[in-house]
This record gives sequence, C-alpha cells and structure tokens, in this order.
Amino acid sequence: DYNTAFFSVTMMWLPYAAVPSLLFLAEIFSIDRALYESARIDGATDLQINLYVVIPLLKNTIGTAVILAATGMIQKLDIIMVTTGGNETINLPMYIYKSALMDNNFGYANALGTFLIIFGISIIFTIRLIFKVGQSDM
Repeated sequence: DYNTAFFSVTMMWLPYAAVPSLLFLAEIFSIDRALYESARIDGATDLQINLYVVIPLLKNTIGTAVILAATGMIQKLDIIMVTTGGNETINLPMYIYKSALMDNNFGYANALGTFLIIFGISIIFTIRLIFKVGQSDM
C-alpha cells in the first residue's frame, strides 16, 4: 500500500539500531570509574558528567555509528526489494537495479553506480572530519 510503504520500510531498519547501542554501551562501560569519581569530587552534576566527560569520550564511537548508519542507508537494496519491490519506495541502489536489469540500460546504471560510490566515500570522509574519528585529542 502506498500510504504505509515508507513506514514499513523505515520500521524494517529499526533492528539495526542494536549495533550502535551495543557500541555505545561497550564504550561507556570501558570508561574508567576514576573519571566519574573525580568529576563528582569537583562538584559536577550527572548532567555535567554526561556532557563534559562521557560524550567527549564517545566521539569515536558516535562517528563510527554515524558512518555505519550513513553507509547502511546508502546501500539498502534488500529491504526495499523484499518489502515493496521498489514500486512505492525507491532509493538510488534500487534505481540502479531497475535501470540495469529492467530497462536494460547498463551504461546509465554504471554511471549511477560510480556516482553512488563517490557519494558514499565523500559522506564517509565528511563524517570522519566532523567527528575526527581515529584522531586522539592528546
């Protein structure tokens, strides 16, 4: 149904939220308890501890989760193929698939695929620059 297609495809992506959640939990549990104790001794509230201690230490994990989400959204063909067949919902990979295999226009699909790769790489590099993934602050 056209009215519920977008919602159904979006709900199919919901289970993928478990991966970033596990990454965040693992990173939070690896933070040394001495940092929390020293912040409490300095008089920091729970909100201040989260804003000034926990979130800056999660910078690499947040960047990694954003990269995983962005690349996942760019390359999702399987869920759209299974749920709607690309009739009510379409993204660039589905458009490439239809151009190549349904319309028999392989040159156009190849150009779109090249654009998709360049777009994906530029998104990843932009996210790495924003979150400074892999760079230490020290």
